[in-house]
This record gives sequence, C-alpha cells and structure tokens, in this order.
Amino acid sequence: MSKFKIKRRLNNRLNKTKLKVFENAKYVAGNSSVLMEKVGQFLDIGYTVAGSGYSARKAAVDVANAAEDYACQDYRCFILDCVSTGCDLAATGIAFLPKTNVTGACYAGCSAGAAFTRTLRNHCKSRGGILGC
Repeated sequence: MSKFKIKRRLNNRLNKTKLKVFENAKYVAGNSSVLMEKVGQFLDIGYTVAGSGYSARKAAVDVANAAEDYACQDYRCFILDCVSTGCDLAATGIAFLPKTNVTGACYAGCSAGAAFTRTLRNHCKSRGGILGC
C-alpha cells in the first residue's frame, strides 16, 4: 500500500471516530439533565420523609411528656410541652410543602422553637425549678 492510501484511511477513520464522540457527547448531555432532575426529585422526597418523620417522632415524645406533667399537676411544664408539641406538628406539616427559602426558614424556626421549649422543660424537671416549676 502506498503512503497516500494509508494516510487517507487513517483520516477517514479519525473523522468517523470524531463524529461518534460528538454524537455520544450530545447523548450524555441530553440524558444528564433528566438524571439530575430525577436526583433532585429523589432528594426532595428524602428531605420530606426525614423532616416529617423527625418532627412527628419528637411530637410523640412531647405528647407523652405533656400527659405525664398533666397527671402530676405540673402545669408550667405542661404548657412548655404543649408549645413544643405544636411547634413539632407545624414542622411536620411544613415538611410536605414545596421546598423554598421561606418553607425552609419556617421549618427551621419551628424545629428550633420546639427544641428550645423541650430544653426548658427538661431543665425544669432535672434541676427542680426554672421559672417556678
């Protein structure tokens, strides 16, 4: 074979390969946006399940504490338990709303409020008194 034929065959082969690389790149780029959308949906579902499950679990603990405080006639700690329960139930509902900055801030505020009142109640029980508890 002459050098010219080998060179031409090599050029043809390279041109075919380049074309396939570009076609594959378009295929991957087109599918990656769909993949990222699916990953986003999966993460959104995960956030919803985790956030609502966490808040509902804490609300159940708060209800049990409230029942105990009511039975012991410890009404100050009972009120703290009711506030904490309300905050946790609100956070559970907010977890199902579409994820925006506002709903994220509301969820964080409700969770922080519940944790704060729960901490006050636990401190009241362990130390034997805060605000007259």
